[in-house]
Amino acid sequence: MSDKPYTAITLDTSIFDGNRLLLEKGLLGKLSQFKNSKVKFVLTDIVVHELKKHLDEKIKASKSSLEKSIEDAREHLFFEGSELNEAKEKILEGKNTEDLARSRVEKFIESTGAQLLDSGSYVSISELRDKYFNNEAPFAATGKKKHEFPDAIALMALESWADANDEKIYAVAKDKDWESYCEELECIDYFEDLSKALDHFNRHNTPSDVIGRLESAISNNTAMKFIQELGQGLEDYYSSLIIDQECDSPLNWEPQGVNISFTDFHFSEDELQIINSDHDSIIIEAYLNVDLDIEGEFSLYQYDSIDRENIYMGSVSPNVSQNFEEKVLITVSGDLEKAKADPDELEIVDVEVLRKNRTVHFGYLEPEIEPDYD
Repeated sequence: MSDKPYTAITLDTSIFDGNRLLLEKGLLGKLSQFKNSKVKFVLTDIVVHELKKHLDEKIKASKSSLEKSIEDAREHLFFEGSELNEAKEKILEGKNTEDLARSRVEKFIESTGAQLLDSGSYVSISELRDKYFNNEAPFAATGKKKHEFPDAIALMALESWADANDEKIYAVAKDKDWESYCEELECIDYFEDLSKALDHFNRHNTPSDVIGRLESAISNNTAMKFIQELGQGLEDYYSSLIIDQECDSPLNWEPQGVNISFTDFHFSEDELQIINSDHDSIIIEAYLNVDLDIEGEFSLYQYDSIDRENIYMGSVSPNVSQNFEEKVLITVSGDLEKAKADPDELEIVDVEVLRKNRTVHFGYLEPEIEPDYD
């Protein structure tokens, strides 16, 4: 990690997409720490426009999926006269997706104190033209260069702003065009990991001895209180986890839900990242391997081609053991001075698992045949 004195941080759209466009939670939600910080959080109008567009598309897809699920459950949940019909109308006939996307982005900008750059004030047409025809980064010598215009405008605006204000920008992106452009600059450095970016800006403001002592205790298997509390937080999370069920079967099948038992976890990486901190609490990120026992419930049906209907063939409840690789945000609180010597002074107050969607395959399923003892 670089020790340069960065005065600003910026994100490319790829980082928002990589964090599932969850502006209010997870790592993106922790960007609110920059609102009252000496470090400026800077976004170009290009990135904000792309963010609104991608968020609008995501909301439309989510709304369509929800509408399909509601229609699938209509006969039992939304019968005529049901109060849930009212709920359905409110869910599906509320704000249009563009208004909702715009509102969420505006709230994100407000909560993070983001400084917006008007690219038109920083980028000249002649400079953009020259870079295009001279195949200068981020324009490639080959390929469809027109797709690189948004990146070019955003990066040139950031460079111009940084030069004019004597700023040093920590740019977070997963984009080869950004990487190639930043290689030629002194005022912008390119990085790909938002977690490490937040760790960089928090590491100097947090008693490093606290995290170092905790990392050492975890490595030496002496952080028993921390491990116990983390295990309890994970157990609470997985007890209500919704899982997409998959299987192979010669019959038609329907998923009927799962029962999840949390069994164990271990750290897959020794290093913890500091995501945010204040005088008595720290949010850290850890990579875990989590072991679960999962019982899936399925109903099986045989299609009757004569009566043209599915005949119920019974239910099955297969069990599988599953391991998930997880990225987890852990909020600890306590006397940080005392925690330098004893990590047991820390108490876990929140555990947030960043990945939500899971699919589990339960193998090959067929009806269970009762033995005939006659």
